[in-house]
Amino acid sequence: MTASVTAPRQTWRYKAEFPDGRVIDGEVVASDEAAAARQVRALGATPVRLRRAGATGSILTRRSTLKPVETVSLVRGLADLLCAGVPLRTALQSLAARERRPVAKAMLERLDQRVRAGEALSEALQADPARPPAVLVALAEAGEASGELGPVLGDLAERLETEHALREDIKGQLAYPAFVAAITVITLLGLAHFVLPQFDALFVGQATPPPPETAFVLQLGAFLRAWGHWMPVGVVLLVLIIKAAAKPFMVELERAALSIPVAGATYMRLQAARYCRTLGQLLKAGYALARAEPVARGVLTSQLARRRLAEVAESVRAGGRFGDAVRRHSALPDEFISLIEVGEQTGELPDMLIRSAGLADADAARTIKKASELISPMLIVLLALCVLAVIVSILIGVLSLNEVVYS
Repeated sequence: MTASVTAPRQTWRYKAEFPDGRVIDGEVVASDEAAAARQVRALGATPVRLRRAGATGSILTRRSTLKPVETVSLVRGLADLLCAGVPLRTALQSLAARERRPVAKAMLERLDQRVRAGEALSEALQADPARPPAVLVALAEAGEASGELGPVLGDLAERLETEHALREDIKGQLAYPAFVAAITVITLLGLAHFVLPQFDALFVGQATPPPPETAFVLQLGAFLRAWGHWMPVGVVLLVLIIKAAAKPFMVELERAALSIPVAGATYMRLQAARYCRTLGQLLKAGYALARAEPVARGVLTSQLARRRLAEVAESVRAGGRFGDAVRRHSALPDEFISLIEVGEQTGELPDMLIRSAGLADADAARTIKKASELISPMLIVLLALCVLAVIVSILIGVLSLNEVVYS
């Protein structure tokens, strides 16, 4: 096994010419220009132009990395063809010919060029500027070493499809609450722009000011009419500012977020499931725990989980058992720890890791479904209360005018 799962930092775009006169454009990842040129020459082509990606300084840059759905499609297609006995080069050419998404098609063409030049698939994936997941690089390397590249990629495809299906299920569960929230905002903006101005005119020139609650609603409507169209921009800017300011304190913020009922525990359970499924697949493919664990840790988005699992890795390197270290550092939820300990005792750690991930995903999906079923009625009630508050405040104002007129 020669490939490294640590990707170089710079992407270089090139134009190169083959001896037969063909001119191609592509991208390579290398530490400097000389290394990038060597990679292009290794394809059997002569570099004509070579520059670092993004050197033009343009704000509008095209997406060059794979989306999750593109990764799922690529891995599944490659696994199916390899398991059917199709040679790797033929499989890459076939997938590239029928691919319609530009980023995935360009990546498949680059992989085909590198494999034809004699590189291993794992090496080509590791150097590709589309930044395929590190677990794909690692499993491709393990599959090449064992001669079981097709089955190994098939297992990865199943895992990616499971995660993609879970993400889509979560999006579907949250779609209706989001729709209700949008209707609430649109309704309030409609009241502010079309209803409240009609009542606002009633109080102009009156000697008696409107009641406080009526004045508040009318002033709020005037504010929304004047500044409402800037609110989305303000929200985006506020989110970006908060995100930038909070970056040094992400671990502390995540620790505080864990105290949020249901949401905190569900998020960490999903992170743990992702880690355990990745680690289980790497161990099943033949990786040693010491080498597989950093790759599995790299798929996590939680800085807090990464920190705790890094402490677990240190304990394991010092000679401790994985299950004991996880329990001591509280790096995973209790239900994961129990299955991990059973797996170590029975010698079935990879299968128990994958099993614990499946159980956690199913539990998280049920929790999110229940939460979405509860949030939607709450948002409808909130919308009704907001409309009721506007109507009542306006009626109070109109009644106060009647008292002035008929007193």
